[in-house]
Amino acid sequence: DKKYIDLIAKLYNQVSDNAITFKNNFDLERGPYRVISVLEESVNSTPFTVKGNFVDLFDPEIPVLKEKIINPGSQALLYNLGHIEKGDVLQVVATAARISDEKTYKSGYSFIAKSPINTTNAMRIFMPRKPSQISVTNINNEAVEFVSDYDSESKTIYLRFENSPDGISVKIDFE
Repeated sequence: DKKYIDLIAKLYNQVSDNAITFKNNFDLERGPYRVISVLEESVNSTPFTVKGNFVDLFDPEIPVLKEKIINPGSQALLYNLGHIEKGDVLQVVATAARISDEKTYKSGYSFIAKSPINTTNAMRIFMPRKPSQISVTNINNEAVEFVSDYDSESKTIYLRFENSPDGISVKIDFE
């Protein structure tokens, strides 16, 4: 292997101004998404650290992180909140449901979330202002229990409730 790698490195260095480097990770950015994989059997066993303002899409609680350490043999799928422009409209950033009927109005935001029964929906919604009221109801307009938390630093709401294939209506009003 060493002879082959040395030959490839020599040829690469002949056609490139940059020296070839070897690393133990793959880091791919596509729009707001960042996919990272750290290899176990590689040039070293150093974890990969990324800093920023990310939603961890592999964590069922979809937390907002300032730093993510990915160890060898692990992967990460992150949503970079830094890609959201300050003037951007309210939006669901991550969810375990299909979102439809989104409506943004002067004092809030509403949508329908559909997903299989007997599953729990965890979602993170970009919202530049703290909500004053959140309403979560089923198709019969009956209240559905939910948990919510507004993170003022990331300007996102964490919202969790039980799913329904018929749809759950979410309405969020601003302060």
